[in-house]
Amino acid sequence: MTDKIICEKCGCEMTDRSSGDSICVECPQCGWGWATTTYDPSLDDNTAYELWLLPGNAQSKENLQIIAKISHTNFLQAKKLLDCSTPVKLYPFDDSSSNTLSRVSEIRCIAKTLSSAAICFYIVPDFPYNY
Repeated sequence: MTDKIICEKCGCEMTDRSSGDSICVECPQCGWGWATTTYDPSLDDNTAYELWLLPGNAQSKENLQIIAKISHTNFLQAKKLLDCSTPVKLYPFDDSSSNTLSRVSEIRCIAKTLSSAAICFYIVPDFPYNY
């Protein structure tokens, strides 16, 4: 929490005891406080997202390793994916139906990896979550 929260009972600054999905604020002087939970809406998202690799990415050893790992291919096949002059579907990597309940977390993880490596991609439909 960035703002100070003042106890409405005694006026002391309250202590943030939040962790994970729980939000808890407690007064160290009088013990008064409140608690609540948060819920990640992506847990209920059954959208079949697709992640597409854009053309023009650098073909460094690191990028080849990343693409090979994500696509479950070897370096030669990863190089072919990076060589394409049109967008290439990177996830899901085959036409079998993957578990849609895990797709949001998988897409989020893959997108974070690609972003940190400055590899250009896009997700369809629009991905409303941070990564």
